[in-house]
This record gives sequence, C-alpha cells and structure tokens, in this order.
Amino acid sequence: VNNNVTQITKNTVVNLETPTNDDLVFAGFYILSGSTRINISKLSVMDMIKYVNSDGTFTIYMEWEENTKTPTTIQFKNYDSSGNLINTTESYTSYAGKEFTINSTGDNTHRPDQINTGHKLVFTFSHWIVKNSSNEIIFDTSTTGTQTFSVPETTDNIIYVIPQYNSTKELEIQLTNKEYLGRNVIITATLDGNIDLLTNKTGQYCKTTSTIYVKIYKQALSSNMKCTIKIGNTSILIEQSGNRDKTISLSDYLTQFNATNGPITITASA
Repeated sequence: VNNNVTQITKNTVVNLETPTNDDLVFAGFYILSGSTRINISKLSVMDMIKYVNSDGTFTIYMEWEENTKTPTTIQFKNYDSSGNLINTTESYTSYAGKEFTINSTGDNTHRPDQINTGHKLVFTFSHWIVKNSSNEIIFDTSTTGTQTFSVPETTDNIIYVIPQYNSTKELEIQLTNKEYLGRNVIITATLDGNIDLLTNKTGQYCKTTSTIYVKIYKQALSSNMKCTIKIGNTSILIEQSGNRDKTISLSDYLTQFNATNGPITITASA
C-alpha cells in the first residue's frame, strides 16, 4: 500500500491511498472477519478493535482485476504569471469508470490579477471543473473541498481538471493637481485613510468598500479653487463656497462603480 500505515491512535481515521499497477486495475480494499469479506476505503480505531487478528495483527487485502481498458490521463491545469491557462506537473493515470478524488484546494492554485485600462480584475478561487479535450464540461464540483467523480470514457483518453475563479473589479484612481497663486489646490488626498494619493497619483486601485478623502486649500482672496471627483458619469464637486474637504464612501456609489471600467479621476481646477 502506498502510504504504509504502521500505527493508528484513538479517534484517528486513515484514508487508504489507491495503489497502482501497470498491468492490473485496482478493484478495492477489503478485510476478512472469518470467512466474511468486508470492503473498506479507510481505517479507524474501531476497525482495529472489531477485526484485529488473534495474533494482534491487522491484515488488509487488495483486489485486482485484469486491465483491459486504455488508461485515462487526468491532467490538472492552472494559470501562469501571464494569465494563460496551462498544464501543470500534476497529473494522474486512472481508468474509465473508476472513481477519482479531487483533493486540491484554492491554497495551491492561483490566477494573477488582470490589469486593464482604468481597472483590474482580482480573481478568487471558487471550485474545480472537469473538461474533455473538446472543452465540454463533464463534471462540475460547484464547491471547494474534496470531490469525487467517476472517470468518464473519452475518445482520446484524457480529461482536464481546471480551476474556476470569481472576479472582483477594482478601479484605478488618477489624480491631477493644479497650482493657483503659488499654492496647490489639493492639499490632502488619501485612499482608505493611509495611501497618500498626492505622492501616488497613479497605480492605486480602490474597491467598493474603499473611501476617498480630499481637501482643497483655503484661499481667503478667491473662491476659484475647486476639485472634481468623477466616478463614471457622476461628478462630485469640492469647492471653497461649501465644505472644502469631503470623504467619499464608494459603497454609496455602487451603481456608478459597477457601470464603469474607470478610472476614477480627481481633478483640481482654479
């Protein structure tokens, strides 16, 4: 047996790994209680108590069938650093009609952010699907965690296990400041309270949960200094005749956020 179990302690359950043989097809594990055959796929302390041999040993038997089928290759795919879906080094050999368990999770798969003009898409692992070489879905796990499916027959004896992702859009923020009478119009601009947009005018992205704070200079002799924050087709004006600073919660502008691919612009004028 591949995982060579030597000790089982209280409350431990050990899954038995499927052994492989190039000339035979594995048909299952079983134990004998007298002349009674009991099929098993895992070991627990209760098995040891109920079925241990009189000499204190515990014997597991493997059943094999003659191999008359062409092996099926189960190939895992993932995304490379450029966002291309490629074959990984993770592949397995099985046979049509046999059960195969997907026990990989989002912890070992990744899809890089997709950078676009004005926004980016951030991907979060969702679940696995299984496709044939004609790109037809033959099994959809629909959820994370361990999933078991029956290996299908395919014309070329290969199937692909492909990770699926949910995407979240983030909008880029671009700031353009302006001087008026020797003063910068925008004197403070921050994203989420800790990112200074005056020194990071490009390359910053915000979520629907983000906040933007902007403050303009107070000029006693003139009220020309203004700032416009634009989210899609919606413009928010900050000027000296009203409050000269403003905190914007993007959760209040979900419709505008979702309808645009950005960027969100912060533009000073005077």
